[in-house]
Amino acid sequence: MSLTALLIAAYMCAVAFATTSVRVDSASMNTTTKWLSFKKAFGKSYTTDAEEAKAFDAFETNEAIINAHNAKNLTFTLGHNKFSDLSWEEFHSIYVGTVKKNPHLRRAKNYDQTLSTGPTADAVDWVTAGAVTKVKDQGQCGSCWAFSTTGSLEGAYQISNGQLVSFSEQQLVSCDKVDDGCSGGLMENAFDWIKKNGGICTEDSYPYESSSGSSGSCKTACDNAATVTGYTDVTPKDEKALLAAVTKGPVSVAIEADKSAFQLYSGGVFTSASSCGTQLDHGVLAVGYGTDGSNNYWKVKNSWVLLGVRRAISAWCAT
Repeated sequence: MSLTALLIAAYMCAVAFATTSVRVDSASMNTTTKWLSFKKAFGKSYTTDAEEAKAFDAFETNEAIINAHNAKNLTFTLGHNKFSDLSWEEFHSIYVGTVKKNPHLRRAKNYDQTLSTGPTADAVDWVTAGAVTKVKDQGQCGSCWAFSTTGSLEGAYQISNGQLVSFSEQQLVSCDKVDDGCSGGLMENAFDWIKKNGGICTEDSYPYESSSGSSGSCKTACDNAATVTGYTDVTPKDEKALLAAVTKGPVSVAIEADKSAFQLYSGGVFTSASSCGTQLDHGVLAVGYGTDGSNNYWKVKNSWVLLGVRRAISAWCAT
């Protein structure tokens, strides 16, 4: 089946990760007790005493960051989650920072100018509408770009024919040689690859195997289930255009995620300009928008969890 994807160069930030937090934040628990609870909750084990000591040092540092942040009573909170045993440098090198390394980031754009005056709704949620597959996990592979690509295609496919099919990130990671597999890539390159390849396989026929960080070798023993006929870009910093685009379906989006708050986010919404940046380094998928009380928000699917995003022109960062 041939599809046209609404894309990508709609850049935003001020994102809030809705990660799974473990309740080890009680003031009555010392750091060692929290560490033991953390390991049990997330099934953590370490090969050597030195490896565990290093992980504990990171946990202890993150504990201090959490306490200092939450004492400020801001609009979002931090807490321990599965990333708490990683230093910020380790988290950044594994999970973000791969998009901006691609030399094709500053390609000529194909903006759809009609989106700026296009129709919007009061609220859109493609998750509840059945056009978004379950949250997947990129693991220790810089493949966010592949998950964003398949998410956009999955949404377009479901909206077009009513069937929600999960497409193969692994095929993109292993076979798209314009991009760099676990070392990073761009969603538009992946769309182009799918078109030139004549399509992409389903996840069932080509499952994800790169969680450990290896891109793997390309396999051809699967049949393409859908293809891409083209894509258009959404004008940066044009909220009306992105609203109109997301009204049509899920949209691949690039954000800056190299902020320490992303690693330890527990709840709430980012509203501080200091949480926003202009260096795009992570691919995600905008899957809806709405209003919760006085907060306008974007709903975003990340390659390990759903996110909540403050929606306001002052919170946009891009060049």
